[in-house]
Amino acid sequence: MWWTIFVVSLLLNVFFIWYVRNLLIRFNFLGDNINDFTTQIQEYSDHLFKVGEMDVYVGDPTILGLMKHTKDLQEFIKEYEETFLLDQEEQDEETAA
Repeated sequence: MWWTIFVVSLLLNVFFIWYVRNLLIRFNFLGDNINDFTTQIQEYSDHLFKVGEMDVYVGDPTILGLMKHTKDLQEFIKEYEETFLLDQEEQDEETAA
């Protein structure tokens, strides 16, 4: 009886270790690439604002809506970026210590 419990426990532990490892790999990938993502959003925002300043599009409600939405998106992404940067700073402090 106890062998069965031991085998089931061992299998569950192996599964959970594999699962946590995969989560950490994905989290690390996201953390490493968030700077590239924010750079792309910033370039898009700059381009959109340049288009919005063109004489043809000044005051266009669609362009104004896109500019507002882009600002909201940048703020939303910045919150996630700050979370990842805090985690990165903690890792840097542990490495330095």
